[in-house]
Order: sequence, then structure tokens, then C-alpha cells
Amino acid sequence: MNQPVIFDIETSSQTLDTIKSILPPWDPASIGSHPGEFDPSSVKTGNIKDPEKIKAKIDEAREKHEKAVVDFEAKATNGEQSHWTEIVEKAALSATIGQIVAIGYHGKKRIHDLAIEGKSERQLLMTFWKTYKDVRQAGRQMVGFNIKGFDVPFIVQRSYALGIDVPSSILTPTGYLDQLFVDLLDRWKAGNRGFGPSGHMTLDAICRACALPGKPNDCTGADFARLLYGTPEERERAIRYLDCDLD
Repeated sequence: MNQPVIFDIETSSQTLDTIKSILPPWDPASIGSHPGEFDPSSVKTGNIKDPEKIKAKIDEAREKHEKAVVDFEAKATNGEQSHWTEIVEKAALSATIGQIVAIGYHGKKRIHDLAIEGKSERQLLMTFWKTYKDVRQAGRQMVGFNIKGFDVPFIVQRSYALGIDVPSSILTPTGYLDQLFVDLLDRWKAGNRGFGPSGHMTLDAICRACALPGKPNDCTGADFARLLYGTPEERERAIRYLDCDLD
């Protein structure tokens, strides 16, 4: 069999301004309504007769109300910023508001295709589709981990977003992914359609279970883009992380 091409993508968030142009604005109603003024008569004291116990119950309710007011005002002040911060933190997982910043290949040679020094995401995608066509023509395969669940859909969706032609062969007539793609997570699951306990089927955990080196401790996928656009030393850490995934 011809040597397969192993590949892996790394992604990041798009700019906040771009994300805001795509997603609906923050809804102030999402934090609920102001608790209003505290009303001692609204406190239910049941059959309590002791004035001190009644006072204690009202005081406890007052403290809870005051906390609710403080919490509401904090949300009203910081809610929009927190809303967008949370979205940006997770944007790299969504092709709608994320982008591809690197694609690594390991076949006859190792290649790092990086969105740096003027190279755009569009160029990365164009190179990927050329590679796909060449590999398909040669009767080779493209191999990765969870590529059916993440990498290939992300590549396809970013291509759609940027107006790049996606080869019709990417899907079979019945809607399945081209068999050129081999997903090692599928192989590991051995026909089990579930995903198993959380964290047990990550690339890092499976490699360690198979007595293979796990992922590096000095970088994560969430760090990749920051390191890629950082100092030369940080860029090297990012590339080592990509190489580790390919290995």
C-alpha cells in the first residue's frame, strides 16, 4: 500500500469584530430582571412566634436579597463583556467563528503549512485541497485522529465560508465521508458509536494507554495560535506541538 499522508489542523478564534458581525448581539434580558426593593412583609415566617426568630429569618432573607442585587448589577455591568469573552474562548472549535492557522502533513516528508508571514487561511485551504486531489489520484489515504468529527468538517466549512470550491468526491452519494480518509478514533472505537467516559478517548490518553508518548506539557491546542504568533521561541513550541500530534 502507498504511504498515507497523516494530517492535523490547528485553529484559533477570528477577531472579536468579525465574530460580532456574525453572531447576534448580547441580550441584556439574558441576565433576568432586577430583584427590586426588599420587602420584609414578603418573607414567609410560617408558625414562628418568637420575635427574635422572625427577625433572624427576615435578616437572612434581606442578606440574600442584597447579594442578588449585587450579583445582578455585576452582570449588568460586565455581562456583555463576559458574554463575548466566553464565545471567543470557544471560537476555535467552531468553523463559523473560528479559523485555521496551521495544517501539518506527514507523508514522504513533514510539512508545516502555517498562516504566518503573509500566508492566509485561504492559501492553507487551497493547499489542502490540492493535497487531497493528489493523494486521491495516487490511491493513497489521508489519516488523522477525530478527523471525521472535527478536522475535515472544519476544513470543508471554512472553504464554504471563503468561497473555495470543495471537491464533490469529499462525500459519497449516500452522504458518507470519502473512504480515502482514515480516522484513527474510529479504529480505536472498533464500531462503538458512543464516545465513552469523558477524557478517556483523547489522543493524549489513548497514546499513553498504548505506551506511546503523550502530548507535550508546555503547550495545548488552546495555546497554539498565541504561541504561533509570539516570539521565535514560542513559535517553535507551537510547531513542536503540531509535530507531536502528527507523530
